[in-house]
Amino acid sequence: MTETAAHVIAATLEKAGVKRVYGVVGDSLNGFTDALRERGKMAAARDCGLKTVFVRRPLEYGPNRAGPPQPSQSWELSVDDLVELAAALGL
Repeated sequence: MTETAAHVIAATLEKAGVKRVYGVVGDSLNGFTDALRERGKMAAARDCGLKTVFVRRPLEYGPNRAGPPQPSQSWELSVDDLVELAAALGL
């Protein structure tokens, strides 16, 4: 795994004792969210009572991709896109 700035930030926050990070995930925060997931912090979020969702986004890298990514851990919901997530949440 290549260490990115997001990985350094996640490690620094963990060493400082930060327990929660709030924000709307997407676009510029994707690297940071990935760094937290790789450190096992999404499981910690579930342990605190937060709900987690895995969004596959099968068309993100184009139609010739081998297949959408699969969840590597347990999630409350696993969907293909945000439209499916909204439907699953009754929105």
